[in-house]
Amino acid sequence: MFIEQDHNYLKNRQEAHYATARPARLVNGEPGVSIRIGKIFTVFSKAEFEAFVEKASKAIDKAERTEL
Repeated sequence: MFIEQDHNYLKNRQEAHYATARPARLVNGEPGVSIRIGKIFTVFSKAEFEAFVEKASKAIDKAERTEL
């Protein structure tokens, strides 16, 4: 399990606060979402974003069940 470093706590909270998700159009014309978190910028299709959210949800569930 990844453990957040103390010195990154405030930076991570700030990046979460300022993160954006905006409507996008993929080059093939498919609708999608553009996501910016800190210096990371990417575009996902609907299916890719749903798969990412599922992975994130499973990771949170596992973190809640794991003792340090």
